[in-house]
Amino acid sequence: MTIAVILLLCIPACAGIASVWLPGRIAGLVSAASGIASFALVIALIPGASHRDLSWLGFARADALSVVFLLATSFLYACVAVYSIGYLNTATGHAGPAGRRYTRRFWAGLNLFAWSMLAAPVMGNLALLWVAIEVTTIVSALLVALEGTDGAAEAAWKYVLLASAGLAIALLGTIFAYYAGSRVLGPGYNLAFGPLLSVAGRLPHTAVMLAFVLAVLGFGTKVGLFPVHTWLPDAHSEAPTPVSALLSDLAILKSHSRPKVSNDNPYSEAQFKTLKYCPAFPGTFGSLQDARAFCGAFFTYYNHEHRHSGIGLHTPYSVHIGTAAAIQDQRQAVLNAACAANPRRFTRRPRAPKMPVTAWINKPVAEPDITQHPSREAA
Repeated sequence: MTIAVILLLCIPACAGIASVWLPGRIAGLVSAASGIASFALVIALIPGASHRDLSWLGFARADALSVVFLLATSFLYACVAVYSIGYLNTATGHAGPAGRRYTRRFWAGLNLFAWSMLAAPVMGNLALLWVAIEVTTIVSALLVALEGTDGAAEAAWKYVLLASAGLAIALLGTIFAYYAGSRVLGPGYNLAFGPLLSVAGRLPHTAVMLAFVLAVLGFGTKVGLFPVHTWLPDAHSEAPTPVSALLSDLAILKSHSRPKVSNDNPYSEAQFKTLKYCPAFPGTFGSLQDARAFCGAFFTYYNHEHRHSGIGLHTPYSVHIGTAAAIQDQRQAVLNAACAANPRRFTRRPRAPKMPVTAWINKPVAEPDITQHPSREAA
């Protein structure tokens, strides 16, 4: 059984490292095999961990509770790895060298993220548990930013800052837990779970309560518990769909994410983003009629009243019927008059927001045209 714990820690890590150099299709197959193997190893742990604790070299420990989390994580890892093979083939919008680079980063990040999530439940002491959870933050933030858009980078930074702040609080809780353990076990106590549990009834109550409160607040920030959940919708919506599923395994439950499709368009994306940030959007609808009533009012507001920053602060209806240009000229005339009346109030000439010429989402990377660079032999 100890061998199963060792393999569970090694296989996803090796798959992640190998994915950096393997071709995309092979990396996908390796990742799927790694996920299925991890799930099988966790199933093999169930009989042994149900009756006794399994440990390896004092830093890895599997018991009945940790196997519950391992079972859910490994199952999701296997499902996501298999699903991602088709996802990368049809829904990413990347091609050429940029697509191959994206694929390698995706598979490497996916496997390392799964490895860190599988490692956390089997850590044998509080310090290593904190380190493993911090690793999940770093790897998952890189996956959130994988698309390379401004929105993805902003969501990743928000996730890193808030989650790391929470983990700093959790680290303080870990220090209090060490203090409580060292008061009974002596200064040689190494934050291992076993000795701490054996003397739980003799630990100083104040230190234990402080450690508990700080751990709940710190790790709660990491998993997006209210009220420290402000990073959660951005991380889910900007991350690739398989990564959003794995984020849910970290107890990040609320998701505004939607699957990407090959015929995605920027107008549907803008509509979706406005809807998900609407304060009036309910958590659930009581019925189909309630959903239709809300959406009917929302889409009327969206198309006729809401002025979108992406289209020069015009309404979609104004752009559609062709009055946006005239409105922009009127705005510019007002700004020019204000500047002429009070020039000292302006450091430069004010300009009305411009409308974009084209709109993109998942804009394909242009590949070099080799036909424009004939070889010397052809010349």
